Amino acid sequence: MASERLCHASDTSFGPVVNSQCRTFDFTLFFEDVFLACVPSSVFLIVGVIRALQLTRRPIIIVRSYRLASVSTLYLTIFAIEIALLVLRQRITVLKTPASLAAHLLRAAGTCVALCLSYLEYHRTLRPSILINVYLFLAVLFDAVFVRSFWLTSHSPVATALSSIVLAIHAVLIIAESRSKYDYLTASTPRRQASREEKSGLWGLGLLLWVLPVLQQGFMRPLGLKDVPPVAQELMGVQLSKRLQRYWEKVDQTKRNQLLMTLFRTYKMAFVGAVIPRLCLSGFTIMQPLLVNSITAYAALPDNSETRNKGYGLIAASGIVYIGLAVSTALYNRQTYQFIISIRGSLLAGIYEQTLKLRSSDMGTDTAITLMGTDVERISTSLRDIHEVWASPIDIGLALWLLERQLAVSCIMPVILSLDLEIEEPSSARMDCKGRA
Repeated sequence: MASERLCHASDTSFGPVVNSQCRTFDFTLFFEDVFLACVPSSVFLIVGVIRALQLTRRPIIIVRSYRLASVSTLYLTIFAIEIALLVLRQRITVLKTPASLAAHLLRAAGTCVALCLSYLEYHRTLRPSILINVYLFLAVLFDAVFVRSFWLTSHSPVATALSSIVLAIHAVLIIAESRSKYDYLTASTPRRQASREEKSGLWGLGLLLWVLPVLQQGFMRPLGLKDVPPVAQELMGVQLSKRLQRYWEKVDQTKRNQLLMTLFRTYKMAFVGAVIPRLCLSGFTIMQPLLVNSITAYAALPDNSETRNKGYGLIAASGIVYIGLAVSTALYNRQTYQFIISIRGSLLAGIYEQTLKLRSSDMGTDTAITLMGTDVERISTSLRDIHEVWASPIDIGLALWLLERQLAVSCIMPVILSLDLEIEEPSSARMDCKGRA
């Protein structure tokens, strides 16, 4: 009884690490309920509802199939188990925390939103839902932590078994939600040759699996024009030109910088889509020195059961960091270049259409050729690092924080040197120009 009271007091505290006399190398249940259940479920509820409202305005392009019924059944099973876990944890004092009720209510609500969103995504989009796949992947990671904690507590075999079932169903749903839906297009939807990139979900895009067939063909024989994959519908010149023209006609074209503002307004979703992958890339990059520091400190520890658990944790952390680096880099580059290609394609198509409307006497000798070649290419090249404008200050701040942990106040010296170089560089450039003159 004394040990149960000690463990219950530890699990109902914020922690985050539970008392070692209760469980080794584990979080408190209260910490898990807040940060592994309430926070992600709340974020998904908000984002999922917004996404569902967007999808309701799209036409239905996919017919019903047994897959949708199977996936819906799995979501309903998770919902029922979450309600059962809610009741169990409220009745078992050792598993009850101040946030356990809210955690399971939010998880059940998140499952309902995922069910509705899965239905809408299945019928109205060609690509497997990236949002649902992210939610399910995080659910698997967090469920694994909950299952481990319940197994170590050993106070309720039923709660442990139900949590394990939820983990298994979430893993199955990841596979089901990642499959292509192209073969289930409705009869009224015009069929065309879709690219593998269009039909790829989170894992196909993040792991670049859609590129493998092209690489395989290039390994077997020289690639020809017929081997080039088709361009995505949203990146075709006609579609890009129509989108830009629709926004361009609504602005005062006599004002300055209206073309720039219109381009960003037209392709704002392609621009914003790279923000989260870039933030993840910054986070995983900063985690590398912290991970190496932890591994170095771990190598000096004696070998026992406690340090062995820490070693397993470091192995898992290494996998998460480096896989996260690869996936976030792939998604960030994809979104960035999709934004660049959209702007480049719309400008080229718009300039070409404009040249067809003008007489040769109204144009200079090489104005249109210059715009369609050198100028547009220069614009595209300059946009490659556009997200570094806002991401670099974040990276610098995090890097200075890491330096401050090791060097204390001395970390200010790199900042002073960098600022001095920024001040001196324009002066040096002006002096060079005068010397050449």
